[in-house]
This record gives sequence, structure tokens and C-alpha cells, in this order.
Amino acid sequence: MSATTFKAQGVSLAKKVDVLTNPDLWEQNANLSNRLFEVARELDALKREVAEAEEGEIELIRMVFAMADQRELAALVATARQDAIDDLKRELAQMTAYRNHYKAQAEEWRRKYEVLRAS
Repeated sequence: MSATTFKAQGVSLAKKVDVLTNPDLWEQNANLSNRLFEVARELDALKREVAEAEEGEIELIRMVFAMADQRELAALVATARQDAIDDLKRELAQMTAYRNHYKAQAEEWRRKYEVLRAS
């Protein structure tokens, strides 16, 4: 113990203090040791509580991000699905236009062939 600790406990440094032969100091030492162990146990319990609270907060944050990710993913899927549907509709319209164009052209060539054949 430092000199200030002895002075704080009211022990004079002028005399040599023997903890083993002084019952008051022996009791103070035992009380301080017991209190130190109590504080250590309380600290361990507090650390566990903090760790559990942090774990709960981390899990809550994970759940919030997962929900946000799911909503975002659902929005992306819906957007991608709608984009795919729109692309398919455009392709179908384009293919229908080509088919109608080639069908009209084939009909025109058939008429020309019939005219040439008839003449």
C-alpha cells in the first residue's frame, strides 16, 4: 500500500505496521478483499448484462437490415419482373409487326404471282 493509503486509513507511518499482528488492519484487509470480490462479481454480472443487451441490439439491427433488404429485394424483383414483362411486350409487338409486314408482303407477292400466272 502506498503512504497515502495508510494515511487515509488513519495509520501512522512513524510506526512499523504489522498487518498480521494488528487485528484492526487484518479485519480491514479482509473486508476490503471481500468487497473487492463483490465488486468483481458485480462487474462480471454487469459485463454479462451489457453483452446480452449488445447482442439483443445487434440482433435487432440485423433484423431491421434484413427487413429492409427483403423490402428492397422485393422492390427490385417487382421492378425487374415489370421490366421483363415490358421487354416481352415490346418484343411481341415488334414480332407481330414483322409478321404482319411479311404476311402483307407475301400476300402482295402471291397476287403478283397470280397476275403473272394468269397472263
